Amino acid sequence: MAMLLLPAAVGLVQAANNQATRVAGGATVGDSNVFTVEVVTPGLVKEIRDTSGNILNGGNVVAGSDVYFVIYLDNTTALALDDVRVRDFVDPTQFTIVNPLDPATFQILGTVATPGLQMNAANAAQWLQNGTGAGSWNALTWNTLTPAQGDDQLDWNLTTANEATLGAPNNLALTVPKSSAPDPLAEPYRVAIRIKARVN
Repeated sequence: MAMLLLPAAVGLVQAANNQATRVAGGATVGDSNVFTVEVVTPGLVKEIRDTSGNILNGGNVVAGSDVYFVIYLDNTTALALDDVRVRDFVDPTQFTIVNPLDPATFQILGTVATPGLQMNAANAAQWLQNGTGAGSWNALTWNTLTPAQGDDQLDWNLTTANEATLGAPNNLALTVPKSSAPDPLAEPYRVAIRIKARVN
């Protein structure tokens, strides 16, 4: 189960027009400024892949094998998403999250300064490609995050119950840039993390 925590917003909201009916001195009252609150329902996806990048859709995985739990979020809006936090629970009866000191345990796509990537036809194919060739998913730029750094805006932590979190409650968390594509629904901006776990 992956949970995405975002600032709450409901509905498409516009300011009401000025409703005054009695104006002194003959002044003209026009409409108030109109503003829009854009509600976002980000596309949050959780996958499981082998360490080569192949998506595992059923079948058996040998005990002791390492896998990646991948969580990615697509921003299909015209606005950046600020203060995004992610919490994920990996069933400890089935999986053990690999030693946090392992550089591949918890990684973000891109860098802390520039997380994620702008999706287009080329890197959409790269994302889906299953572990073959120079353009494979596993060859994307995955960078290690340091756990429990306190003042790191992309702070992550891991509990003994296999719960991984990105973005501490008292810190700023992830910002997902807006898509630069003419059609953000077709080519969103994508951020992703991956968590390495071992099959029990």
